[in-house]
Amino acid sequence: MKNAFVSHPLAIASVAMALVTLPAKADDKSKDLRKHHQPSHLSTSNSHSQYAPVPAKASDRQRKQHASEVGFRVGEDDFHNHHTKSFSRHSSLYDAATRDAFVSGYSDGYDRARSEATRKDRPYVPPAPSSVTVPSNLYPSGYYPYTPPPRQSPDVIRQRHAYDVGFKVGQDDFYRGISRFGNRHSGLFDASTSNSFAQGYSDGYDTAIESGRPPEDPHFAPETLSGVQIDYRDNHGSNTFTFFQNGQYRLVSISQNRTVADNREGMYSFQITGDSRILIHFSNAPALSLIFSDSYTATGGFAGDGRTYAFKATRVTR
Repeated sequence: MKNAFVSHPLAIASVAMALVTLPAKADDKSKDLRKHHQPSHLSTSNSHSQYAPVPAKASDRQRKQHASEVGFRVGEDDFHNHHTKSFSRHSSLYDAATRDAFVSGYSDGYDRARSEATRKDRPYVPPAPSSVTVPSNLYPSGYYPYTPPPRQSPDVIRQRHAYDVGFKVGQDDFYRGISRFGNRHSGLFDASTSNSFAQGYSDGYDTAIESGRPPEDPHFAPETLSGVQIDYRDNHGSNTFTFFQNGQYRLVSISQNRTVADNREGMYSFQITGDSRILIHFSNAPALSLIFSDSYTATGGFAGDGRTYAFKATRVTR
């Protein structure tokens, strides 16, 4: 959204020229207001912001000009201090009448700083790799593709990390047809970053909704059975398949009187036959076809057996 009252050039001198158009009296008043610091948790040097709110008694045009100029500088600061692009954290610097002007300035300032930082003549330094993996039944691999905030990093980096990850997870949940509930992903944040993750998750979920795309068909079929245990019950009792990395499996069947009815081992292979379907072949038992309704619940049956059973999948090794 562009502000109709001011546009931001790429040079501070041009911004300064815009100030000349203000009447002297209002300009003096604006300078006086800059002496009154506003509380801000974003300052690294002290507990107050160096920027002033809009002058209360200036004309409407002057107030919007002021809000736009302040927003531009705050946007630049946010980028350089590794904050996410979020003007609303600076709500003390604008009011309802000057919000649009501030937002336009903020966006222009943030984008300009980001453009300057990513010029081709500046080398890109990739972030340090992470060795942290977090298990999750919501992704086919059994793990999140994301990491929690790095423990040793400064708080501003941790907050940005939590927000960005939350945003992506919120999008994932919507597109996979999962209800809005950020706390189910508690492995990706801690007490100090929970609010940033929650805000990112909400923004990501809302952005996915606003994109106009319907939720995608869930891809719940596991990509591997290694380390997975699948349980089901039949008329004779309970049965548990355990699948191992070396291609072996074990089946233990417990009868209703709690005695071991079957204890067999063999080899297995499997193939994904659809977004949520897999077919498991056994070396010494009928093939098993499964349709997953989520990452750990499936229905299916064995070749030659017309009955359908309910299955529960659990990752027991990693």
